[in-house]
Amino acid sequence: VLDFTVLDKERSRISTMLRDNGYFNFTINNILYEVDTTVGCYRADVTVEVRQVLTGYNDRGKPIMDNNTVYRLRNVNLFSNYDPTVARSDSSFMLRLDTIEYRGLNIIYEDKLKVRPKVLRQTIDLFPNHLFSAKGIQDTYDKIMRVGYYRSANIQFEEDTTSTEVSFIGAGTTGVNHSLSTKEGYLNCNIFCTPALPQSYKVELEASTTSSFYGLSTSLGYQNRNLFKGAELFEADFTFAYELLKVKTSRNSFEIGGSVALNVPRFMAPFPVDRMQRALDPQTRFEASYNTQRRPYYHRSLLSGAFGYSWGGGEHSTYTFRPIDVSLVKMDYVSEEFLNRLQNPYLRNSYT
Repeated sequence: VLDFTVLDKERSRISTMLRDNGYFNFTINNILYEVDTTVGCYRADVTVEVRQVLTGYNDRGKPIMDNNTVYRLRNVNLFSNYDPTVARSDSSFMLRLDTIEYRGLNIIYEDKLKVRPKVLRQTIDLFPNHLFSAKGIQDTYDKIMRVGYYRSANIQFEEDTTSTEVSFIGAGTTGVNHSLSTKEGYLNCNIFCTPALPQSYKVELEASTTSSFYGLSTSLGYQNRNLFKGAELFEADFTFAYELLKVKTSRNSFEIGGSVALNVPRFMAPFPVDRMQRALDPQTRFEASYNTQRRPYYHRSLLSGAFGYSWGGGEHSTYTFRPIDVSLVKMDYVSEEFLNRLQNPYLRNSYT
């Protein structure tokens, strides 16, 4: 059955495959179909035509076509603390930048480098002389944003003026057979990353009242997105709540607690895991919290700590492994009257 939807999907598949294998300028519009329905017997001949690329026009204004070019990356430049507002308004911005070369990655920064080169190299999975890959570019963009240190990222390419004519295997040994050759060009890759605010604070205050009590609670939060210059996310929270009961015979209640967490955008393990860092996009997380509650019918303290890993398992899945997850509950006081009112055995057990 001749289905044009199937033909369009095939055009998209071919275009995606070629763009993932170095054909930077190739688009779905380079592929055409010619359908001949005059063969009879309710059949059709389908011819797939792959267009050459338009390189210019001659003196008579006629288009000049050439074989599509395969591109490799030449320079991979990372602007690690790029500010687009300053770059547009300050003409001397580019002159103030310094460069560090680390394993094929040119790290360009102003004033001082805020993230260690090793961490940036693990995030940017692009290398000189590698073939251009649209999927590789998208994966790199996703990894940059998942780190959590950067607010935005923009990846741009500039075509290098130099190119090399490459002959396919079997094209001949006496010279280049132009019918079986193509050009290999080079791209300079510029990655502009704009950091988010390195530190942030949060203050919340809430007041409430009911028929039996007045309540006041406050919450303080702090975030540091680059604690040890490795794009680590450090979070700290403190909470305090107080309830003033309207019944004079009852005691007032309060709750106080805090938590800290450190999220490291890589595996932290006692053995080498460098190859897994790029493949799995891992995270290591440490958590600890403490909370104490003083209620009219019970007093208790809660202490917990956890350590674990998470990593991506594909486009729609994430895996988590927590080898350590410990909670300690200490009951300093509990009223027998309060326990007797609890009918749920699980809930009753949590207060004993």
